[in-house]
Amino acid sequence: MIIKGKAICDRGVVRSGNEDHILVNQRIFTDGAMEFELNANLGNHWFAVADGMGGHHGGEVASRLVLENLREITREIEPDISLKEFDGRMFAWLMDINASIKMEGELNTALKGMGTTLSGVFLGENSAYIYNAGDSRVYLYRKGLLEKLTRDHTLGESAGRRDIRSHLLVNCIGPINHPYIDVDDISREILPGTVLLICSDGLTEMIDGIELLKGCETGSPDLLVEKACSAGGRDNISLIWVEFI
Repeated sequence: MIIKGKAICDRGVVRSGNEDHILVNQRIFTDGAMEFELNANLGNHWFAVADGMGGHHGGEVASRLVLENLREITREIEPDISLKEFDGRMFAWLMDINASIKMEGELNTALKGMGTTLSGVFLGENSAYIYNAGDSRVYLYRKGLLEKLTRDHTLGESAGRRDIRSHLLVNCIGPINHPYIDVDDISREILPGTVLLICSDGLTEMIDGIELLKGCETGSPDLLVEKACSAGGRDNISLIWVEFI
């Protein structure tokens, strides 16, 4: 199979800066877009969205540091790694990077309390694993159906209560002592015609599930960003559209 897609990291309408960063294999960027075409059979492809928070420049620093550090371990992960091994490697990595970001914040008062969410996809030789810490998301779209694959690590979703403000995070990378990362196997879902959408909450807070589905049906990631901006664009908007052909 061939993987075709586009990554977009947009500042949005309201904010003057961008605290999001995107990783597509070895490239990290913010404030921009890139198209890509990859051979799925070669394996070891990485996609990730990091949505930073905290301090004047803290969120921008945290999201960049997390993806720079993640990029380093992508060179060490074997393309045929099992789910159990992948889960263990990601958790060990999380502990290291969480401690590093926390220490960076303690050494620099301007960065104190900084942190970031992380959500992404690893495509191995015959496997596909998703990973998530925070409220950035991974969706699967195929044949007119849209499914959220990740669980938001928010107060409302953790408690199972819709009346609690959903954007209050109970887990992320950086400002907490005991972070966690969800890892799941979606290998059986990778078929021709499947789209994986990785995105920050700057997209999903602006457009509801119906509008998100309509945007996916058009096959245009640019339209999704336009919809979020037209709805107010209160936050930075980042997404990676990964389509299997």
